Amino acid sequence: MDTMPKSQAKREVPKGVKAIAIYYYLSAGLSLLMMLALILFTSLVMPWLIKTFASDIEKYMTPSSLQLFITVFLVAMGIMLIISAVFSLIIGIGLWKLKKWARIVAIVSAGLGMLSGGISALFSLISLNAVKTALYTPSLIISVFIFVYLLSDEKVKQAFA
Repeated sequence: MDTMPKSQAKREVPKGVKAIAIYYYLSAGLSLLMMLALILFTSLVMPWLIKTFASDIEKYMTPSSLQLFITVFLVAMGIMLIISAVFSLIIGIGLWKLKKWARIVAIVSAGLGMLSGGISALFSLISLNAVKTALYTPSLIISVFIFVYLLSDEKVKQAFA
């Protein structure tokens, strides 16, 4: 006889939820890789660019002020990538553990992704830019899948109940 309360019983994580959690893990990893690329760019490529184009740069600003501007910009991007990685990792873990808040945050995130991806895809279609359309469309499709799946699938609703 099972004496464990229903709330503490181990619930089965639906395969679709596992796939979405893995997507968020991969997104976190990609953000960290992009941050690593930023660090490498800042330390290896930027000094070379400033030396190479110093005469052109001096018409508008001193090389040191340009380097400061670029460094501040890249640090801000790095901070945003860290926040994105942590956010994605937390959502992925929450989904895997069937936390209600993670489902809600993932639905809201997917809704925002649908909005931004839809607008971006629309503008790239209007401008007849096939490359941008090809880049925005998969993100839009993934956001729509996550939104619809987490919001409407009955097994998912029961798993998070």
